[in-house]
Amino acid sequence: MNVWKALICWLKIFYAFTRPYSCIGAILGATSSSLMAIESFSDISLSFFIGLLKVASVFGCMFSYANGINQIFDIEIDKVLPFLRWKKREITAMLSIIANRGIVLQLSTFLHMQTFVLGRQTNFSKPLILGAIVVSIFSAVVALFKDVPDIEGDKKFGIRSLATSLGPKKVFWICVCLLEMAYIFAMVFGATSSRPWSKLITILSHSVLALMLWKQSESIDLKDKFSLQSFYMLIWKLLYVEYMLLPFVR
Repeated sequence: MNVWKALICWLKIFYAFTRPYSCIGAILGATSSSLMAIESFSDISLSFFIGLLKVASVFGCMFSYANGINQIFDIEIDKVLPFLRWKKREITAMLSIIANRGIVLQLSTFLHMQTFVLGRQTNFSKPLILGAIVVSIFSAVVALFKDVPDIEGDKKFGIRSLATSLGPKKVFWICVCLLEMAYIFAMVFGATSSRPWSKLITILSHSVLALMLWKQSESIDLKDKFSLQSFYMLIWKLLYVEYMLLPFVR
């Protein structure tokens, strides 16, 4: 019984340590990029799922490691605000997140599935291009918004961020507008599709998401840390949905 309790305790600690919302995003991103490489139902085979399992597990472990290292080096700042903090320099944090999620994860997973698993020549498809752009915008928003609830800790440790310079309200609406811009871009991109079902799914789904985001943003209390944290998690959930929609772009 003691062993069971110890195991449960360890799993809870590991769960909090790795920040699962980020790992889930990495796994969904790898899955989404893998599905983008599919051109016909014949591509769906045992070898495809084995390749998918490989890339999903690799990126899941990589992001778990990165999140763990982040928490180790942010102990003092997390004592002030123990939830959302990453790099000391905002620009490097943003570029790192964009490079990892928007480019490296998308491109490497897609090419792995296309060339090594499906045995095709390299071809950058429409969903891959849209995915790289939209996910890069989401990544920039994550990098910007994570500093909004952290202003107290940033000021105490002399860390300059866009949130401390412009204030939480301006940064909040910059993030909202960037996400809305991503949705508009996705709708325009979807309108160019030659396949009616893809056009319908892309335009309709992103229209609904854009309206939901705007409505939710109007109800956020910028002075309430819990409200800000809930909106931060909403951004991640919207990213999850985006990963699910991208393979339908054709």
